Amino acid sequence: WAMRTRPGHILYFSSSAAYPIELQTLDLKRMLSENDIDLKDIRLPDMTYGWSKLTGEMLCDHLRREGLTVTVLRPFSGYGEDQSLDYPFPSFMERAANLEDPFTIWGSALTTRDWIHIEDIVEASLLLASSRMSININLSTGRATTFMELFYIVTSQMRYTPRIEVDEDAPKGVAYRVGNPALLKSLGYEPKVTLEVGVSRGLTVWRR
Repeated sequence: WAMRTRPGHILYFSSSAAYPIELQTLDLKRMLSENDIDLKDIRLPDMTYGWSKLTGEMLCDHLRREGLTVTVLRPFSGYGEDQSLDYPFPSFMERAANLEDPFTIWGSALTTRDWIHIEDIVEASLLLASSRMSININLSTGRATTFMELFYIVTSQMRYTPRIEVDEDAPKGVAYRVGNPALLKSLGYEPKVTLEVGVSRGLTVWRR
């Protein structure tokens, strides 16, 4: 379609799942930078979803070589107040709002994510759409937060101290997924909604 219609600018939403899983370990604790994906040296992304996004990036690369302008966005762990319980953030909100004790953490308490609020994802995307630059760019904060740290933020705001129960048989995902936000900041955008504010908003919704 893009080759046929040749639109003025394409904004493609990829994902942090497109990054090689070998770089997302607790041993490395590596901030993922845009050049960690090399389309000339494909490495294993995160499951089928990661493959689908990486395939999209390869198609975008073909479009660029045909003279089209494509901005590839790689959001990290996006979250918001009305997110589905299929995701970790709202699950933490629900458990805390219900004052669950023990408080269950899936997989590992050391699983680490880079949480970015949906408002920041939208604002950054609009800024980058208006810039019309042909680049790949992380939508991330650079703040590494373990599930254990998220647990303490959530329960402290609810002012209760439950026991922690880690369900090691539950899905884990990659151990350490944090994005380098340097390029995003250099282009004039820095995420505004802190994780603490995002948690407060989420708990307000889940306590209703």
